[in-house]
Amino acid sequence: MKNILWYVKLIRIDHWVKNLFLFLPMFFAKRFLEHSLLTETFYGFISFCFMSSAVYILNDIYDKEEDANHPQKKYRPISAAAITVTQAKSISLICFIVSVSISFFLPSQFLIFLLCYAIINGIYNGLGFKQIPYLEVSLIASGFVIRVQSGGAIGNIPVSWWLNVLTFLLALFLILAKRRGDVLLFTERKISVRKVAQIYNLKLLNFIIVFFAFMLVGCYVVYSVSGEVTTRFKTDKLFLSSVFVLAGMLRFLYLIFIQKKSGEPIEILWKDFFIQGILVLWIAFLFLLIYL
Repeated sequence: MKNILWYVKLIRIDHWVKNLFLFLPMFFAKRFLEHSLLTETFYGFISFCFMSSAVYILNDIYDKEEDANHPQKKYRPISAAAITVTQAKSISLICFIVSVSISFFLPSQFLIFLLCYAIINGIYNGLGFKQIPYLEVSLIASGFVIRVQSGGAIGNIPVSWWLNVLTFLLALFLILAKRRGDVLLFTERKISVRKVAQIYNLKLLNFIIVFFAFMLVGCYVVYSVSGEVTTRFKTDKLFLSSVFVLAGMLRFLYLIFIQKKSGEPIEILWKDFFIQGILVLWIAFLFLLIYL
């Protein structure tokens, strides 16, 4: 039973929530209630879950020495030596095969995006791009844009550049907040968990995080009042949802700079009831506004 739990921990099921970005195109295209499309997008979600798990495992293999120095990541299966590198590679390969196999039941364009996601992450690790500050976070953030594009490909839904930009900004904000945690570990506790953390400047990083937070809010407000959106949704009230976006960003900034919880954003999401409540209210408000 303990071994099974190690394997479950290896594939990081709690991180599968990131793949919910696949549902955004159909939601904003007012097609969320179409049963057939919802089913196909769910298959795409499962496919991306297994592909992301394959990527996470490879990342853990590359980072096992650095993770061993991290106060939390040292308990990951590979860095804790609970699962060997050979076993991890086998699980990663199985996840990859399952992911690609599921994608054959979906439009071919979905498979292209799926493989692009895998290739970008392979380049991120294999070519050493993960050691280049700001480029490495941009590559990770592009994975979220690919998720959104994949969701659009399933339903043949054109993804607006607004949705791409907002997704990219949100991903950059969250990833940079995570990098800030690595930088703090290095500067305050002399723990080197990532080589790239030694290159980032904390003051510049703080400024960029705040900048992206308010740029995201600003872009969302402009998006919500744009003619394209008010015409498509037949309402000019979408801008009211900006309150939830602003509240969420301010909460994250509070956790990052005051509570110093600059670690994994997913862990913050699972543990912070305020952010969970804001997210639920934002989705509920949009659903009522768009679909009713």
